[in-house]
Amino acid sequence: MTESSSQSPSRCPKCGGAMAPGYTVDRNAGWYEPSKWFPGELQLDWLKGVKNAPAPPLLVVTDRCDGCGFLESYARSP
Repeated sequence: MTESSSQSPSRCPKCGGAMAPGYTVDRNAGWYEPSKWFPGELQLDWLKGVKNAPAPPLLVVTDRCDGCGFLESYARSP
């Protein structure tokens, strides 16, 4: 799944530097996967860690400032 960078801000809200699109990953049982956002309250399961969410997740995209390194994350609708 790809995300469009056209919705990303072109300038950093902190220092005014250029923002570059990117992403963050989570490590899960030896592999990496993109970060995801789930609606609602976090529910923990003592065996699995986090209970399955009732709604489909959104991929999280993260823009990074080339100047100061500020990160800004978004969970955009497809």
